[in-house]
Amino acid sequence: WFVKRKLASPGQAASSTEMQIVTEQMPFGICQPCKIMKNDRNVFYATGEISLRMFDALVEFVQRVPNSEHRIDICINSTGGGVIAAFAIANLLRQLPCKLRTINVGKVDSAAVVLFLCGGERIACPNSRFAFHHVGKPIDSGAYTYLQLKEFAKEVHDMEMQIVDLLCERTGLDLSFWSEQLKQGAVFTPEQAIKCGLATGVNPVD
Repeated sequence: WFVKRKLASPGQAASSTEMQIVTEQMPFGICQPCKIMKNDRNVFYATGEISLRMFDALVEFVQRVPNSEHRIDICINSTGGGVIAAFAIANLLRQLPCKLRTINVGKVDSAAVVLFLCGGERIACPNSRFAFHHVGKPIDSGAYTYLQLKEFAKEVHDMEMQIVDLLCERTGLDLSFWSEQLKQGAVFTPEQAIKCGLATGVNPVD
């Protein structure tokens, strides 16, 4: 779950006071590194699928963070995952007594947006992206009654509205705007994310 790599410019040794985070296999090329302090104790790397395994990893991380820590950074590079798991992680993050800064180091897609919105400060690194789409849920093979399918559709709709409501709350834009973004399968650049209030800045500044 935790991906970190120390980089240095050609011919230059890696700095001992900072770490550069990079993402790989980006559809728009390698994301430019963003710099954060090397203080690993307050940085959680949310990479890969949003799941209850990530929730468990976050619980372990939080238990190791000193009570004196004034801020936690959540570096995100994810194409999404389970909506229920995403809100479980978000609810845990909101209970923390310290400040939260979320950083899109590559891609924040689908349910990963729920994590990103937890930050009081929400940073988008250059060349990162945000992607939206309708909520979907796999259904087991078999025969289902009309009432079962209706209940299934209601569950999917309710999960989607949870995401839309959160987007409205955190950005100040209305339901019709965000519903349309999910419908269109919108993809935002960092500049577009800042313009609509999704992100608060580009590149973290300590």
